[in-house]
Amino acid sequence: MRFWVFLLIVMASPLVSASPFAQGKPLGVIAARDFMHPEPKGMLPNAPNARPPKVGSQEAASSVRHAYANSKILSVQLIEAKGPPVYRVKTLSEDGVVKYVFVDATSGDIFE
Repeated sequence: MRFWVFLLIVMASPLVSASPFAQGKPLGVIAARDFMHPEPKGMLPNAPNARPPKVGSQEAASSVRHAYANSKILSVQLIEAKGPPVYRVKTLSEDGVVKYVFVDATSGDIFE
C-alpha cells in the first residue's frame, strides 16, 4: 500500500510544480490563456524590452501608396503581439481586390 501512495506522489509532483499556483500567481489572476497559450517572457506588447516603432503609421501608409500606386489604402494597424512591430496595411486595388501589405515598423521595409 505504501508503494502505491509513494508512486502516486512521485507521478503527481511534476503536475503540481508546473501549475500556475506553484509559480506564485494568486488564484483569481489565472486565466484560461495561461494554460492554452503561455506567452514567452519579453514578447508581450507591454513588456519593458518591447521595441517601439520607429516608423509612424502615416509613413507606412505613404510608402505603401508609392509601392502600390493604383491601390487605395483602407486601413493601417500596428501589430505588436509577437516579434518586432509590424504595420498591416489593408489596400483595395482598382479591380476590387482587397490585399494586406505589411510594413516593418522598425526599418520601413515592405513585404507581403
